[in-house]
Amino acid sequence: MPAIPQEILDTVVYLYPDTESASNGERVGGSGCIVVIPTQEKPQTVGFMYVVTNSHVIREGKCSVIRVNARDRGVGIVHGTESGWIHHPDGDDLAILPIYLEYDKVKAKGIPESWFITKETIEEYNIGPGDEAFLVGRFVSHEGKQKNLPSIRFGNLSMLPYEPVRTRRGLLQEAFLVECRSLPGYSGSPVFLAPMPFSAVRKQAPPAKFLGIDMGHLKDHRPVLNKAELLQGRHVPVDDNWTVETNTGMSCVIPAWKVRDLLYVEELVESRKEALKVLEEAKNGSSVSFDIAEPDKPRFTQADFEDALKKVSRKLK
Repeated sequence: MPAIPQEILDTVVYLYPDTESASNGERVGGSGCIVVIPTQEKPQTVGFMYVVTNSHVIREGKCSVIRVNARDRGVGIVHGTESGWIHHPDGDDLAILPIYLEYDKVKAKGIPESWFITKETIEEYNIGPGDEAFLVGRFVSHEGKQKNLPSIRFGNLSMLPYEPVRTRRGLLQEAFLVECRSLPGYSGSPVFLAPMPFSAVRKQAPPAKFLGIDMGHLKDHRPVLNKAELLQGRHVPVDDNWTVETNTGMSCVIPAWKVRDLLYVEELVESRKEALKVLEEAKNGSSVSFDIAEPDKPRFTQADFEDALKKVSRKLK
């Protein structure tokens, strides 16, 4: 696995239940990442920005306070309310929040939509079990108190999302299985695929892609064994009803195309249209138009775009 660019680390945010725990860097909460539908100006720094995490981090975990790194080497805290998040309409364990971050103050990058893996990419490059993957998120045992210090866990793609995984909510979730040990605190972390270019099963080098969002790890329940019997080499349960929960080392990753579903819910599509309308009106009613999908259109300045975003973005309180 090659060295990971800093830009990847800068996509990660931390989530806490309140501003106090966020300020103190307490060992509670989860992870998230920034995704962006970029403009043609600066795809990495300008665009419609959103924070994505697991729905269970927001609803069950009650962690909606977002902490990002500030450019002055401190941390910036964005206080978001639980009601501000949009949850996946099909019940997938995903939630998204439209957000505005001032890049001159905040050290953050967004994952562009063009990085998202698709079913077509998987088929075209014959991506499958064995391909290398890595998770970037929050290791709560050593996460960084003065600033966010995302850690990386490496692994391999184990199974494509052919068979859904049952979640703690009792729902069947479409998910990749990745052999990469996830722990509490990593929920909501972005997972990336970095396949090796040379393989007996593919003809061309595949691109690195955003695989999806870590939902957590599969768990197993093992019987509690009688210590005296165990010392004699015998595996005898203390009681048939006594079990201990273990981490299988298999992470469940919600596919990037499910994140894309959220990016295109009607509410967010309409807010982007409104922002573009604000930009046009800012040009004194001129006929100049702007479309993020058409790079040949006349461009607005970064300041114009940021002003429009401020006017239509959700107010975080």
